[in-house]
Amino acid sequence: MMTPQHPGKHWHEADRLFREDEFWVGGDSAYSVPVGEDRAVWIFADTFISARGGERRSADSTMINNSVGIQDGLDPATGTMRFFWRRRADGRPASFLGTDDHTFLWPCNAVLLDGRLLLFAMRVRSRKMTPEEYERAGNLASFELVGWVARLVENPLDDPDRWRVRDLDTGTCRFATTLGAGALLVDGDHLYAHASAGSDTRGQYLARWRIADAADGHLTDREWWFGPDAGWLSEHAPLPTVPAPTVDAPQTEFTVHRDAAGRLVWVQTDGLFRADIVVREGERPEGPWTPFAPVYHPPEGDVEGGFVYGAKAHPEQRGAGGDLVLTYNNNALRSEMLMGRPELYYPTFVRVPR
Repeated sequence: MMTPQHPGKHWHEADRLFREDEFWVGGDSAYSVPVGEDRAVWIFADTFISARGGERRSADSTMINNSVGIQDGLDPATGTMRFFWRRRADGRPASFLGTDDHTFLWPCNAVLLDGRLLLFAMRVRSRKMTPEEYERAGNLASFELVGWVARLVENPLDDPDRWRVRDLDTGTCRFATTLGAGALLVDGDHLYAHASAGSDTRGQYLARWRIADAADGHLTDREWWFGPDAGWLSEHAPLPTVPAPTVDAPQTEFTVHRDAAGRLVWVQTDGLFRADIVVREGERPEGPWTPFAPVYHPPEGDVEGGFVYGAKAHPEQRGAGGDLVLTYNNNALRSEMLMGRPELYYPTFVRVPR
């Protein structure tokens, strides 16, 4: 494990990667997927687009629900980023991934399988707030999760405006509202995905598919982890209970990857306010896992009304001298604070010695 506590350092030089476009002025989520020898796709959720460019966020900026980026050169301190979103008929910015109903999409994690990009997203519905709710929770109370979708990009090496995207049949998920919002892990012959355990607050459930099935977009034949006694069971089999939660204290967004030594590394924040970025390790996707260890304390979470979330690892990134490369998101409960502090709402890079 990494010692002492909070060994991570802000990687200031790498933050420039998210400031390469005068119109793209902030976004959160920030999952990354390597898709070539020196290229990665970045996936962002809520994104600010400047109206005229060359400006800070302002009242005439537009927030769209998702955007994507293409990083060329996998050292974030020297590479370049191009951002992509769509335009409405009237020229206003629009989300890169759209829906055909009264919900919108927050992209989750994605993975490259046999040259195709498998992308998960949460279906989200806006929620009207009373003044009392806004006073108590701010922007955190303005949405609710209502499901998930999956899409397959057939040609992810092309620029996103040329992607051929196919909607996938996900079937009815019996155990979770969202699947794929957290870690995706290719390990052995399977793709593993974590699912929110719904009303069961003890942890995350763990699902998996055969890689060959997932690469072809066949996601309805999934298995779930039911604990060491029952093992993996098909969702279509008669099941006596719900799956076994795999970890405690989960967050909606996190990553799991294998490091150079073959250990699984789980990265997340341990809350929203005054939170740490924490790391735990394990040998198998099903666990067991070591206790979480704090590796970095984001200062934005200590400011009244500020919070942090969505810490993730980016093991494909270079230039960190063997350090673990992470990002986290920073935000504010009140829109006026978010608009008044232009340094907020960009993903922030951190290096953690290994």
